[in-house]
Amino acid sequence: MTGYRLSKTGTARHPYYLPDLARNLLSVEELCWLVTEQPALIDESITSKALTRWLVEEFAMTGTAIRMERAMKNGGALTDYLGPLLVDADYLTPLEMRAYFQRLEKLEKASLPERFLLKADALAGWRRFGQAIALYQEAAGAAPKDGTELLAKIWHNCGAASMQLLEYEEALADFERAWTLTGREADRRIWLLALAVAYPAERFRWEAEARGVPEDAAEAALEEASEALSGPPGTEETADSGLLAAGADELRAAYHREAGRSDRRILS
Repeated sequence: MTGYRLSKTGTARHPYYLPDLARNLLSVEELCWLVTEQPALIDESITSKALTRWLVEEFAMTGTAIRMERAMKNGGALTDYLGPLLVDADYLTPLEMRAYFQRLEKLEKASLPERFLLKADALAGWRRFGQAIALYQEAAGAAPKDGTELLAKIWHNCGAASMQLLEYEEALADFERAWTLTGREADRRIWLLALAVAYPAERFRWEAEARGVPEDAAEAALEEASEALSGPPGTEETADSGLLAAGADELRAAYHREAGRSDRRILS
């Protein structure tokens, strides 16, 4: 999407509510932004007659709604359903439309656990962490047991969402699942950093030793977490005092791989 998109249709008298996001849509442009920038969040609230009725009642887009409903009735792809909206709203250039349709087609071809993961990541990006965790768990249940990389990513991101809710025990269990699946030092490091956030240094060292983590690796993670979470010079907060719960925000970038963080301010 290039440049700014000024509203051509005005603002709705009655907003359209999106239950998963707990947000209201107020214009056609906001709807177009959502489906193009956050396609993983396209669900029944978007592919429904309630939405097409809203387009008719609020913006007199009768022709658009008829074509969208026809695509829905015929079981068409998302490109068939959303195409009339984006064309009539003059929202994307032809090149942008082609690239977007390719993204939609790729999304529709993704496996069920992959789609769950993508939607959970998007929900986490909107700070809907409780819903994201439930969807991560569904994704893990649907994932093939031999899909090591996919399962590890699901549990890793689930742990990240739990950290945001300060649910440290759940987060540690999820990070440990990811580490167990891959055996990678990078996943072990994430578990160690979360452990340093959750517990005082003495408990941290005991847990790390119990899992056979080399002492130098454990101490390096403890020092890294302490530096990341310490306050301004002169404050008392250190890793040995258990680390402030607020540290979850500072470590978020390390914890959460590829979770969507698009600008959310346009929705009320």
